[in-house]
Amino acid sequence: MLDVARRKNTPVAWVQGSAECLPFANGSYDFVYSVDILHHVQDRGAFFREAFRVLAGGGWFVTATDSERTIRQRALFRYFPEAIEPEVARYPQSGEIPQLLSSTGFRELQDE
Repeated sequence: MLDVARRKNTPVAWVQGSAECLPFANGSYDFVYSVDILHHVQDRGAFFREAFRVLAGGGWFVTATDSERTIRQRALFRYFPEAIEPEVARYPQSGEIPQLLSSTGFRELQDE
């Protein structure tokens, strides 16, 4: 996918890395945004530490993921109910994200 992206004529610097070890200098960004990745991250604590590290002072971090309630309501599970529990287990548990964020140094947490 990275090779395909690099062939496009866009003014984007495509960089390969992992959530747990971002290839950017400390304080590089004012905003870090992640959507639907937390269930793929092996070490969520490392990811939150990296997000905090690459943010400039006063920067914002936003992450979005499904809650257990939204996972359980997926239409797919009407047909495959045996897949519900393994899927729920892949996602952060209730309270995990705020705990990881505050232990990493993030302040002014909001959950919406």
